[in-house]
Amino acid sequence: HDDPTHTPNGKLIPNITNILNEQKRWEGVANRRDPLTVEMVHAIAVNAKSAPLLSLTKALSDWFSLGIIIGPRLSEWAQDSTYPAQGLQTNCDGSIKAFIFQDFEFRGKNNRRLPTGSLPPIADIHSVIITWRFQKNKENGQKITVSRNYSHPLLCPVAAAHRICQRFLALRG
Repeated sequence: HDDPTHTPNGKLIPNITNILNEQKRWEGVANRRDPLTVEMVHAIAVNAKSAPLLSLTKALSDWFSLGIIIGPRLSEWAQDSTYPAQGLQTNCDGSIKAFIFQDFEFRGKNNRRLPTGSLPPIADIHSVIITWRFQKNKENGQKITVSRNYSHPLLCPVAAAHRICQRFLALRG
């Protein structure tokens, strides 16, 4: 008996049977949502590489590249299309739910704070600090720092954050 996956009488060992049963159950769930993976984000980024800055393809690619690292809720990076057109979604304290330009603080080498109020050149940026002004878990003002991904620039969350801010300035100024 050389097969460690089976018992001496030829049946699958119980742990493997349990795993296969769980996989079958999971795959049978109606309207199941699969998690976003790095492979998915990479495929989208390849497709968006030559897309214009203001295109939906580029916008989604940037939010996915940043989002897979920081994990924002949908309402923090997009507005629900069912929400009234006259306003933006707001938190219970009246602040805007989605990230705003001021939530992105770009840093240079040695964590040097770069000037605020305008967008520094991407070449000067080594990290970005993103602030969650309001959260359901009451950790308001939480800050997360992400660094440049020089090894995989197509998936770099800092470059994505920079383009998100560029897009905001181009569309909303």
